[in-house]
Amino acid sequence: TLQACVRRASTRAKYLASLRDIIKIQSAFRCYITSEDYLDTLADIITIQTYIRRFLAECRCQQILKENGSAVTLQTSFRRYSAERKYQKIRSVATLLENCWRRHREEKRFKTILFSTVKLQAQVRRYLAEESLFLWAEATIILQRAFRMYLQRRKYVGLRKCAIKIQSTSRMAIARKQYHESRRVRAVCLVQAEARRCLAERRY
Repeated sequence: TLQACVRRASTRAKYLASLRDIIKIQSAFRCYITSEDYLDTLADIITIQTYIRRFLAECRCQQILKENGSAVTLQTSFRRYSAERKYQKIRSVATLLENCWRRHREEKRFKTILFSTVKLQAQVRRYLAEESLFLWAEATIILQRAFRMYLQRRKYVGLRKCAIKIQSTSRMAIARKQYHESRRVRAVCLVQAEARRCLAERRY
């Protein structure tokens, strides 16, 4: 249970660290996209201001030409204004398309980076889990080997004590038997000696 808690705490810490890194990457990426949009919008505003100023200047010029009675110049200015207005609409549509394309491209790039990051994290976590499992398995094998060696040594010591006890008992029985036989032989010798002495006394 303690090991599970430690593993859970380490895994949670790693997950929070990776989550903070991902949030930092997302914030940096959003800041980059916002700055790009701001620069594009600022350029569009400057362009619109330029066209508006030009349009105001042309309107003033048209008023001056109208006051002078130049109809041809007025038509030319109107055509120019129409063409510029059409160009401005086309340019705004093109800018919008460019912004959408850039956003799509950056989102696709971000998704690719995020997928690669998640996959790399999964590979690293699997490698760490496998390495930890291998270390635990090796430690378990070493403990089993030591415990088996302890059991075998204990069994060997018990058998050795039993064998020593059996040997000492058998040796003691053999020695006792030899001792009783030696006493019997001495008793027989003493009886024979007494018998011979008695026979010798009777003869003499």
